[in-house]
Amino acid sequence: MHKYWIFLMLLVTVAGCKPEQEEIKSSPSNTLAFEISELPRTTPLKGKALQLSNKWSEFKSFDNSFARIYEASGREEYALIVEELLEQFEFLGGSTAPAELESQQISARFTVIRTYLLKVQALLDYRLDSKEATLQLIQAYSNAMEQCNILVNNTMDTKTLFDE
Repeated sequence: MHKYWIFLMLLVTVAGCKPEQEEIKSSPSNTLAFEISELPRTTPLKGKALQLSNKWSEFKSFDNSFARIYEASGREEYALIVEELLEQFEFLGGSTAPAELESQQISARFTVIRTYLLKVQALLDYRLDSKEATLQLIQAYSNAMEQCNILVNNTMDTKTLFDE
């Protein structure tokens, strides 16, 4: 029995002597984990698509708010911009778009934009690196603008294409 007590004391001593792990201190920093200047620029609207978007006030305000991403100076400001974009997106969804921009392809791409906005917002709330999600958001926005350019500026008459 005496041997068991010695073994138990030796085990407790060894377990208590292991080196302490350094605690990771999460300091509430206002810096982003990436540089805003590294972000790619979005695809702009061109031609008739640009003229139509200027008539659609809700889209114009969403576009202006989206451009503010490149002006963010810290994590908190970036989080506020993303929150504002989500609010603008709700107004955009409830508005009436010009007939040329009423397309399932465009609305599907805007749904993807909303998804990435929510992803970025969640990452910012949990103070995680949001660079990859931001790049995906910018790519989704560029894809939506490119789709608007293609649908509106395409002058090919599909009726004559399929009739012949």
